[in-house]
Amino acid sequence: MQSLKNGSRLGDYAIIRLIARGGMGEVYEAHEIKLDRRVALKVVSQNNKGDHDDADLIRRFMQEARTLAKVNHPNIVTIHAIDNSSASQYIAMEFVDGVSLKEFLDEYSMPTEIALFLFEQILSGIKRLHEHNIIHRDLKPSNILIRADGQIKILDFGIAKSFDGHVNTNPGVAVGTPPYMAPELRSFKPASNRSDFWSLGAIFFECLTGKLLVLFLEGNEFKFSKTDLKQIPEDMRAIIGSMSAPTPEDRYGNSNEIIDDIQRFRESKGPPSPSMLATFRDQLKHLTESKRPKGEAIMPPPVVPVFDIEYSSGSERMESSIRKMVHTPGIPKAATPIPESRSSKRRRKAKQTYAGITLALAMLIGVYFSTKPKPVPAPPVARTTSTPVEAAAPQRSGRVQLREPADRQLLWLEPAQNPTLAWSRVLNASEYDLQIALDPDFKKIIVNEPVNGNSFIPSKIMPEGVYYWRLTPPGNGRSGALKAHNFTLARLEPVVLVKPLAGQVIETASGAGSTADFEWACRAGARLYNVQVAADADFRKIITSKVVSECRWNNVKLGGGQYHWRVRLEIGPGFREIWSSARGLTIAGPATQPEKTERPERVVELGVPQIKNSKQTQILVVSGRQRTPASVEKLIDLAWKPVKNAHHYLVQISRTKDFNDLIIEENSGKAVFKWKATVPGQVYWRVRASSQAGATGRASAVGQVTVLVPPPVLKTNFKFTVTPENPDAAHFLVDWRPVPLAAGYLVQFGARRDLAGAKEDAKAEPSFEVAANPGYYYMRVAAVNAEGATISPFSNLAAVSVLQEVAFDPPRVQSPAMGAQAPSKNGRISIEFSWSPVPAAESYVLEVSNDAAFADVVERANSGEPRSLLEQAELRGRVYWRVKALGGGKSSQWSESSYFDVK
Repeated sequence: MQSLKNGSRLGDYAIIRLIARGGMGEVYEAHEIKLDRRVALKVVSQNNKGDHDDADLIRRFMQEARTLAKVNHPNIVTIHAIDNSSASQYIAMEFVDGVSLKEFLDEYSMPTEIALFLFEQILSGIKRLHEHNIIHRDLKPSNILIRADGQIKILDFGIAKSFDGHVNTNPGVAVGTPPYMAPELRSFKPASNRSDFWSLGAIFFECLTGKLLVLFLEGNEFKFSKTDLKQIPEDMRAIIGSMSAPTPEDRYGNSNEIIDDIQRFRESKGPPSPSMLATFRDQLKHLTESKRPKGEAIMPPPVVPVFDIEYSSGSERMESSIRKMVHTPGIPKAATPIPESRSSKRRRKAKQTYAGITLALAMLIGVYFSTKPKPVPAPPVARTTSTPVEAAAPQRSGRVQLREPADRQLLWLEPAQNPTLAWSRVLNASEYDLQIALDPDFKKIIVNEPVNGNSFIPSKIMPEGVYYWRLTPPGNGRSGALKAHNFTLARLEPVVLVKPLAGQVIETASGAGSTADFEWACRAGARLYNVQVAADADFRKIITSKVVSECRWNNVKLGGGQYHWRVRLEIGPGFREIWSSARGLTIAGPATQPEKTERPERVVELGVPQIKNSKQTQILVVSGRQRTPASVEKLIDLAWKPVKNAHHYLVQISRTKDFNDLIIEENSGKAVFKWKATVPGQVYWRVRASSQAGATGRASAVGQVTVLVPPPVLKTNFKFTVTPENPDAAHFLVDWRPVPLAAGYLVQFGARRDLAGAKEDAKAEPSFEVAANPGYYYMRVAAVNAEGATISPFSNLAAVSVLQEVAFDPPRVQSPAMGAQAPSKNGRISIEFSWSPVPAAESYVLEVSNDAAFADVVERANSGEPRSLLEQAELRGRVYWRVKALGGGKSSQWSESSYFDVK
């Protein structure tokens, strides 16, 4: 039962309704009478006081108010007032007309682009909390609100903790929500800002998959399921893994590191499409309206019909903000219908069931009355109809659009065929430069040609892979290029037939014919195959055919005679299937065999074993603690299908494919041979069936086994600091545990997560010296043999952070305020800059630039005070500025950049 009744008064607030009830109190929607505004009123519940220590409850409650009062950020709920009198204890906060992230995820799935759009706002708010030395400690979807215009608001700071050690709960007590609590909090260990990062990783995982991260924990580590591996891109999995690593030391060190990785991933992924944003907006509107009581007036949402993400690029950090716009041309209000929510789907199915019953009754009544004689209807009166006005032809867009292939489309083509690239036809279209590249940055361009019209067939694309293409108007440079699309090209090769062999004769003693088993090589990703058996080589006389889901068709009954058979992939509509080459087959029955005066003893021919798993890779297992060759082994199963009438099987394993360098030649009484491998490398194997009398059949197909040693294991993160005495370069040692049987190691080290263009170094010892300027890098390691060939998979991807030592915190910019207007006279202005003083700082450096990346610095000044005056400076348009502190031969990092506009 709620403590306050609807319509009652609490101080200057009129209670409207109960919104939520929590462990410390109740939250009401209320109306502040004096200021005429809606607020969220969090009140200490009288019903809860009996279950808690009153003093501790009120202390935590007021601590939340003080915590919120310290922070002012667009993604953190704002506090308006507090009351800690003996009569009442409440906090008046900003009222957020929207839904929680939990409520949204319960009803709808979330595209990756939308998840990034929301997560960057969450991360921006958490970054501001950490800058104020505040750890949230209870981050979860229900504590994150999404306003009707898409803006995020973080709330519920009842168990927040300060870096200075002030905790709002009793020591030794685990606080938070278990599915989103970091492992150290579940073990009653102290919290840190990295505890919040673990919760952020769990929240982001749930946004992308709709599932709880803790369900995939193995110990304190989590493993992605096969579905998640397909759904979540590799770079995003690495970011989530670095946020939610089991130990705090292996997680990101601060919010800026996460922001840098998110920014790189967002640039490769691209922003949400207009239709995606419109759908997301309508989903929010639908959920927000459905929450309010029936008959109650709905608050008008903010005048923000679209979402537009604006980023400051080139600076040391990335910040996301929502720019409120009245209208943006080209973005529809509802380009796509709203996806049906889960609760709506249940209600719709119930209505459909009721409607079905009603329809059935109506049909029965109609049948009954249809048997009665009906009066002959009068002929219809002729009516004059006017010819409808022909609809106007749709207006052609003035901007060219890439159409085929669609973005991220998979194309199946014949080996000698190339894709057709098409785009929209535009009136008065000029010539375009078409570019096709192997990378999204268009550094590896393979086609760069001028084109006219609206289609083009490239002739330089032959192998399979991912390609990126775009159109650029001549003379506009890369900045004028349309957004690039990418497509994946897959060559459709014919199926390779295996059994029966070409021209094989199957003998039968019965005139009724015999059965044949057909097999072929499996194709990766194929699900259905079409098999045809014909009496002629042109396949005009089809005897039998079937679509099967396996790479075989057994026990096919055929009469005596000659046949031809072939197989093709069944991919689906829109793809052209390619038949395999045909093979001949003879069924030799009594009618086709020559008459014999003597009946010789029948010799049964042994079939050819069909091996399983023709290509496999196995990793040696290290047994015991000793790192010697004798302790490294792997028991590998070489299996095949049993052969009728076989007594045993002869297994051969060789280092060469022609079996001139045999390692093992042994007999096996079962259709499996367990081979104990102890040396890395590549081997080949085959098997023959043998009868009890000693007869041996033909050898099977050749199988291949790649044996590898375990990969090196690296720490998830390596962090090094450059001292002020040597600011230009750093030399640090990264090492790992030695790998058994390895003669050396191959190290890949680069600045990109995918290690494209990374530097490769061969090392004899299990260590690598990092020599790099301050920045963020990635590396992985593989073991090699004496010849330099890799004998292990690559290790896990490790992040290497080379940071410059910071003597003190950076200043905080104050004036001019961000977005301020600065009047100019004849293009010249006089303006005073100010910032917060930094203790122990001896001087400050101010930089003013025309771009956010500060590549074009137009003014630079030194000042001994936390202020500087630029007189008669020539500044135009939007101007950016930043400042850093100097002292004792050291310097701070640059402050966050700000900007103002020159009129």
